[in-house]
Amino acid sequence: MKKNIPGFAKRLESFIKEKEISKKKFAESLGVRPSSVTGWIKGNINPSKSIIKLISYAYSVNESWLLTGEGPMLRDKSGKEIAGEIEDEMIEKRELPVNLDAYTYIPVYNVKAHGGGGAVIGEEKIIDALAFKRDWINQELLANREDLFLIYMEGESMEPTLHPKDILLIDRRDNRFTRESIYVIREGEMLLVKRVRQVGPGKVQLISDNPAYPPREIDLARVVENGFQVIGRVVWIGRRI
Repeated sequence: MKKNIPGFAKRLESFIKEKEISKKKFAESLGVRPSSVTGWIKGNINPSKSIIKLISYAYSVNESWLLTGEGPMLRDKSGKEIAGEIEDEMIEKRELPVNLDAYTYIPVYNVKAHGGGGAVIGEEKIIDALAFKRDWINQELLANREDLFLIYMEGESMEPTLHPKDILLIDRRDNRFTRESIYVIREGEMLLVKRVRQVGPGKVQLISDNPAYPPREIDLARVVENGFQVIGRVVWIGRRI
């Protein structure tokens, strides 16, 4: 958002004070730098629409109140929010050994990556967010929160490793084919999920784990001109059993 949002800075500052959360923790929960939060509060810069939606989701803030000052500060309580309050109460009573401050939210985009011929990329929007433990991200994945995002899997060419409707955690920083692994790749207007193996200087194979789909060898120097881009490496998957 480039235009200044009237009153947004004061409303955000009052909300952070009411929540009794530090600017640093607030920034970490959103995957941004503390200096960005300071800029929002001072009115020097505005957060993006996606960040505002993430604030609304993560903290149950009324998005309309944030943007215009209209309506209540907090959204109407859903079952999920009430459950969260119960968890908070249990934590205070030490009945639940979980510290919710140890978790951060990773955005889920309305984009599906295809294991076969590719899925057409539309307008990318945040539609949800999932909570992950910060220590797990840092120590297990060796990743930064701001480099991670989630998308859904489509197609059968990566079975049995990946299934349709799997949710994929992508590290956009790991985009150089430094190892044989599974990557999300943009090729023109298509989004692919493939295992990538180097086969020579400047050449790689795009491999489907499903043997019914043959591998494809590509020359990186040539395909870059046609809109070939490595989006990131798949570092975690989630699925329903």
